[in-house]
Amino acid sequence: VTVGCLPFTPENLLRQVFKLLGHRYGWGGTQEGWDCSSICQDAYRTVGVFLPRNSGNQRRVPDSYQVEGQSAAEKQALLETLLPGAMLELPGHQTMYIGTFEGEGYVIHATHGVYDDQGDFYNANSVIVSSVKAFRSNGRSLMDNFRAFSMPVAPAQ
Repeated sequence: VTVGCLPFTPENLLRQVFKLLGHRYGWGGTQEGWDCSSICQDAYRTVGVFLPRNSGNQRRVPDSYQVEGQSAAEKQALLETLLPGAMLELPGHQTMYIGTFEGEGYVIHATHGVYDDQGDFYNANSVIVSSVKAFRSNGRSLMDNFRAFSMPVAPAQ
């Protein structure tokens, strides 16, 4: 048990959000689950950062960097500079960056599922880890869909 908030570190953010891995997806908290914005909201709350409830408003937090219209290569270069725990916002969806392995970025997010490059759907209905190369229903990868990157900052103590 910790009195107050945990220290604001990427490690603590990831430790907290990974506690939700495998938990049921539930839009708006339905079905006793979490949705994409609530996993970010809950993880950040534990380190003293209070985020808005939905992904569209989370996109507008201070220190958010808008990348809509940038190429995949430009987004990839920016992704490689982010700390784990950064939020990556897509239209109607929020993910949390967990890092890069062998040049490929990965995120944790609550989702119905993702598509592969052949168009096959992988049903999840839970909090999962996926590559930023996974596809959405619009036929574009998560990376191509990213509109904003942000690493909300802890309030001054």
